[in-house]
Amino acid sequence: MGGDRETHRTDHRIFKNCRLALSQCLVYLAASGDRLRAEKLLKGRRWWLDYDPRASVATRLMLRLLGVGEEARQEEVMDVFEPQFSPEYRLALLMLAGYLQRDEALEECAKLSKAKYCVDAVASAAGNRVAAEMLRSVIEIVVPETRPLLDKVDGRTLVEVLASIRSQALLVFMLLAAVVGRADAVRLHSLWGSAGFKEPLPRRLFRAVYESCSDLNSEGCRLALLKLYYLHY
Repeated sequence: MGGDRETHRTDHRIFKNCRLALSQCLVYLAASGDRLRAEKLLKGRRWWLDYDPRASVATRLMLRLLGVGEEARQEEVMDVFEPQFSPEYRLALLMLAGYLQRDEALEECAKLSKAKYCVDAVASAAGNRVAAEMLRSVIEIVVPETRPLLDKVDGRTLVEVLASIRSQALLVFMLLAAVVGRADAVRLHSLWGSAGFKEPLPRRLFRAVYESCSDLNSEGCRLALLKLYYLHY
């Protein structure tokens, strides 16, 4: 029995190290312009990447941003990162991902201790302007510097920002937004991250994305996102 457990731990370490090496290599190849090698390696070793589902989703989004592979879907983000979402905003995200209808989400909201936040999130995600303004005020109170960006983003982005309780979740939402060209959303996520985490290095790297990504196609933006990705994976 003890030998089996030790073998399992050894196998886990091996696969973890293989996944880490593969994800870093893939992103390096894509970032350096060797997209064909990155595509070939991704197709041949994708199962290594999927050993860590969170790393797989984030890496595939980073690769898509660099022109390699297919992006991870919103549904995958929900499936993998759900434990990193605040309960008050999780139901709105589930609705956005197509897992719940609006009425179903509101019924679940009623069961929460902070039901009003949940109801506002669901309404904002569904396009309600009054509810969206409520979420904007919540964000602005915490980080006043966000005000110029708040009027430029939709209800979905507001929910995503408030939902993320871990920096990994915030990063993956940033990458999702970057892949589809939502520069204001990327910058709002990063400004929120620069104020919301205690460690100096993550704060600086999130801030760098905010300062560099007015143009998502710029070299400075790509470098800032790469640094943040490598910090996490």
